[in-house]
Amino acid sequence: MQTSDACAPSAFRQRWLATREPAQTLEELDTDLQLFARTYNTERPHRALDRLAPDQAYTAIPKAGPQGRRAGTHHRVRTDKFDASGKVSLRHHGRLLHLGVGLEARSRL
Repeated sequence: MQTSDACAPSAFRQRWLATREPAQTLEELDTDLQLFARTYNTERPHRALDRLAPDQAYTAIPKAGPQGRRAGTHHRVRTDKFDASGKVSLRHHGRLLHLGVGLEARSRL
């Protein structure tokens, strides 16, 4: 079973710890842990990432995001009424659909 600090290679961790004085308070320990995490993720070169720091490798890859609107798309706001049993009817691709939303949908919020 791995311990919580197993994510850091022991050689890097040992070198980093050798440069630090032991923490005397919880605040010092918290500061040291934050500094270690920042150093580990932003300054340490990683073998599997072409010697880039993990933060550099992460920011270099393209991120997923919303695509722009395609030409010819049409959006509109619908106002539909629910029947007494909490269903709404609408037509989609030529088919009449009855969607059960529930009686709660009939009440205004």
